[in-house]
Amino acid sequence: IRDSRFGITLFMKDGGLYEDIAVRNVRFSGARTRHSAEYPIYIDVDRRSAASTLGRVRDLRLEGLRIESRGNLLIQGHPQSPIEGLRMRDIEFVVGDDAVALPVLRGKPRGNALVGTLPDSVDYSRESAHISIAHARGVWFDDVRVQQGAVQRPTLFTKDVERSES
Repeated sequence: IRDSRFGITLFMKDGGLYEDIAVRNVRFSGARTRHSAEYPIYIDVDRRSAASTLGRVRDLRLEGLRIESRGNLLIQGHPQSPIEGLRMRDIEFVVGDDAVALPVLRGKPRGNALVGTLPDSVDYSRESAHISIAHARGVWFDDVRVQQGAVQRPTLFTKDVERSES
């Protein structure tokens, strides 16, 4: 994936189910677009409207990824619908020297300009970390490497995350 703002992206809206997904051996090289942020990996469980049902994401495997980007990885379930079973293995993330200072961003992408923010919506896009994971159960890491650029951030931010024992 080249010259793109988004790489592996799952916008979960309106009561759907993403299940048993494996993404393997993908290379991502970000673009220089008008947008101030890139998301080589972006997974979000949210509602499109107050009447929408929350969807679910479970059993997601990300393996053998090579990422070069100025952005960050954002994986967030919802407090009422956490991501279940996230495995990240053999991932190399080289952060560009032109990385964005995340707290200045306006907020997470919503998938469509017409989708507004709801009172129970969560947004961890401004957390100052290269990888942000929130509201997830059964998270497993093996050989996930981050090579920092000129903008120094913590490698990992987590909120309401339970790690897997296996």
